Amino acid sequence: MGASWPCAPLGDCCVAENPLILGKTGAGRRLTVVFTIRGSLVRPIMARDMSRRERRFYAEQEHAEEGP
Repeated sequence: MGASWPCAPLGDCCVAENPLILGKTGAGRRLTVVFTIRGSLVRPIMARDMSRRERRFYAEQEHAEEGP
């Protein structure tokens, strides 16, 4: 199973200067990745475990994608 990286901005955290992505690795670890875009390059700045707020938001997004 591969990694899952839906673009899920969290409120005002996703600003043009340093956008972030919430996702899950193939092993199931939930991470927040902060990156910057320089021309045609996407450069990761940092990756960390999701905060409680981010985990809740991510779970809501996953549930919404499943549909009724």
